[in-house]
Amino acid sequence: MESIVAAPAAAPVTINNNTINNNNTTNNNTLNVVCMNNRFGEAMGSNEFIDNLEFNRRDFEIIDKCRFYVQGAHMVLENKMEGIPKDRRPIRTGEVAGYDDGEDDEKVPADTSMVPYNKDYRDKNPGPIYIRDDGEWTAECPAIVEYHLRNNGCSKPQNIPRVMNFLMQYGNKIYDTYQKMKPKDESLKRIDDKMMQSGRSQTHIELLYKIRQSKSYTVDPPETSDASGGELPAAEPVTVETTSQEATATTAT
Repeated sequence: MESIVAAPAAAPVTINNNTINNNNTTNNNTLNVVCMNNRFGEAMGSNEFIDNLEFNRRDFEIIDKCRFYVQGAHMVLENKMEGIPKDRRPIRTGEVAGYDDGEDDEKVPADTSMVPYNKDYRDKNPGPIYIRDDGEWTAECPAIVEYHLRNNGCSKPQNIPRVMNFLMQYGNKIYDTYQKMKPKDESLKRIDDKMMQSGRSQTHIELLYKIRQSKSYTVDPPETSDASGGELPAAEPVTVETTSQEATATTAT
């Protein structure tokens, strides 16, 4: 009888002293993408969202009131996202993550969508950002998106993450709109210096993590069973208010 010897299990990969099981990560992301396609199959594509974006003077007033361009640009983007139903939004995250951008938020308009900064966040592996395009959802790691942004110009077009492309398209469109409106409104010229930041890689990186920090993109878990074990219909996405203690506990877990 021919003997069968089981192959040894693949060893986990160790990166920066953090042990990561690549198989589990891949399987989890694949499963999550399947769930996203099932739950949010009617969501708008990211390119469609950009194509339909329209900016007005009020949007640039928001940028003008903010100390830094990226603060205002994110508020404008968030306003546009919140103008469509949550289950139709093309960018989603699985969790709300704290992020310290070093900015003085007391000097900008109140932004109640943000959770308090969690000082332990940057020492942990960030969850994926989900983006929809070409009729399907894709899970992308924020760290990889940031890597490509920092090395912009070195990446082959086919390797550019979709989230990176979305951020660049958003920056280009808001800047192009500004250039068209400026000759008709002289008062807009005072934000020239801020608008020049719209195409910088560092600006895209900061905007990336502001998206990760916002509750406007989070995916709420569906209710799948009742007390007797019976199946319940999937719950409609809702916005869940998160306290600083809850955000810290969630990240620590």
